[in-house]
Amino acid sequence: MEYNSSKHKEAKEHTLGKITSARYGFGGYQGAMIGLELSFETPVWSVSDGIYGGWAYGIIDPDKHSKWGEEERSKQVLEMTKTVCKILKDAKIDSVSDLVGKPVEIAHEGWNNNISWRILTEVL
Repeated sequence: MEYNSSKHKEAKEHTLGKITSARYGFGGYQGAMIGLELSFETPVWSVSDGIYGGWAYGIIDPDKHSKWGEEERSKQVLEMTKTVCKILKDAKIDSVSDLVGKPVEIAHEGWNNNISWRILTEVL
């Protein structure tokens, strides 16, 4: 799921909910990624939003068989940092832990095809 992507408004359904968990740290594939992991709850269902980030420094390093290198990892970390900054700015907070309880709108098509989400800035 992307944060406030261009596809957000085009989605067939939009559901209101809140952030129930916000964590920055190791996770993702075999715990070898670093980034932001979020969980959302609506009146009907809940969903987790993967991890915004990339391969963690010092946990996994590229080798000759990797399909990625240091340049790609740096780009991933930069994009993750930009996304986290935008989320915090939109939520009018300065810490990831303060995201818990913030209202969100989740764009989806059916209950299992989540496309995008955004902070409901209109109510903050």
